[in-house]
Amino acid sequence: MGNKKGSIFTNEKFSFRGPSKRFIAIISIVAASILFYGFTPSADEESPLTSVTIVDGENYFEVETKGQTVGDALCVADITLGENDSVSKDLGAEIKDGETITVNRGKLIFLNTSGTTFEIRTNAATVGDALISDGFQVGKYDEVVPDVNTPTADGMTVSVTRVYVEVYEVNEEIPFTEKTITNDEKEAGYKNVIQEGKPGTLVRTFKKVSKDGAGVTATLIGESVASQPVEQIIEIGTKQVSEPAQPPAGTNTGANPSVTLTPGKTADGVPFAAIPTMAQNNTKTTTSGNTAVTAYGTFTFSKVINAKATAYEGSSASNGKWAGKTATGRAPVFGVVAVDPSVIPLNSKLYIESSDGGKSWIYGFAVAGDTGGAIKGNKIDLCYNTLDQCYQFGRRDAVVYVLN
Repeated sequence: MGNKKGSIFTNEKFSFRGPSKRFIAIISIVAASILFYGFTPSADEESPLTSVTIVDGENYFEVETKGQTVGDALCVADITLGENDSVSKDLGAEIKDGETITVNRGKLIFLNTSGTTFEIRTNAATVGDALISDGFQVGKYDEVVPDVNTPTADGMTVSVTRVYVEVYEVNEEIPFTEKTITNDEKEAGYKNVIQEGKPGTLVRTFKKVSKDGAGVTATLIGESVASQPVEQIIEIGTKQVSEPAQPPAGTNTGANPSVTLTPGKTADGVPFAAIPTMAQNNTKTTTSGNTAVTAYGTFTFSKVINAKATAYEGSSASNGKWAGKTATGRAPVFGVVAVDPSVIPLNSKLYIESSDGGKSWIYGFAVAGDTGGAIKGNKIDLCYNTLDQCYQFGRRDAVVYVLN
């Protein structure tokens, strides 16, 4: 429908010439005013006319009236207000010559959200204002279709999708690197951790989005390094040393012809003679000062320790994540012994035998290359190559010679 423009005038100055359309209109307006407002406009012919413009949707009217209020002007224009309609000025407000009065007609809006449809009756100008006037809260990330700035229209449908956003962080480990330095003053096989490595921390930030509780997606939106990894520095020895003479393979000490000795070396080159766990020896070790005469030869020592000895082997079945690792970096093989470093310094060269001078059993030459949670004080743990050998050894009294 096109714009409707009309001019309605009231003029109580007229001569009675029979009923005319103009007279009937004036009478109707006065009667309506009495019914609607409970009073009659002033009929004083001396009262001036007030001219106002009324805008009602697509229609507008130019009204001249002797009435003094907005309600008077609406009555003259024959404009009726509905339950949800509003006017730009209060109905009892005084009108001023030349001003514009706007009638806002209430609209019915259908609101779809979270699977439910609601009805909103409003005279708000935009979708956003309509939602606010109805007390509907729109979240920061919620999606409103059409946009909140869209003008309202009677019968329109508005959809609001609830969008939930969660930002969270995940810490990830940054592995440390390892650097090896050599020391030609330390014997080959020597290994020492100068600086312990420490992993760093990478913080990754994610944003998780869901719409109406469904379709959850997580997106990486940033990452930062909370702490840098610390490099691990390991010192190894490179000095070569001459090996002492060993009994030839397949020979014995002469002390017990039933015991065959098979010489070998530990992981870092320390010679030893691997003999059966229950080996017997008829020649008892003797000492004079710091010199010992044993079934394997004569050597000097700096200290003798009476210890309780147990046995272990280095497989993953027995050691889990520590399999194949020792405190000094050596492989856990026969000839490596776990000690308490406060009693026997790590990397010390040792000779170990039974407490009866080696007559019951001899472990032989070894190196203090490992530690253990239960190895405290005068306790040692002898590495064997099989679990059966460990069970056979059990727990025994031992004498430990710390070699020069």
